[in-house]
Amino acid sequence: MEWKDVIEFMIAGASAVQLGTINFIDPSAPVKIIKQLEQYCNQMKIEKISSLTASYII
Repeated sequence: MEWKDVIEFMIAGASAVQLGTINFIDPSAPVKIIKQLEQYCNQMKIEKISSLTASYII
């Protein structure tokens, strides 16, 4: 799982995404994903990540 997957799940309608098993592979993955999501939102001028839920933003 990576940040792009989180974006896709949210656009498809998810309001939350679990990052459970990835913690066994890379314990720092959630922190990395959050930072990358923040960068994406800044780049796309998205003020609230919740606005991605069930949207058409790509």
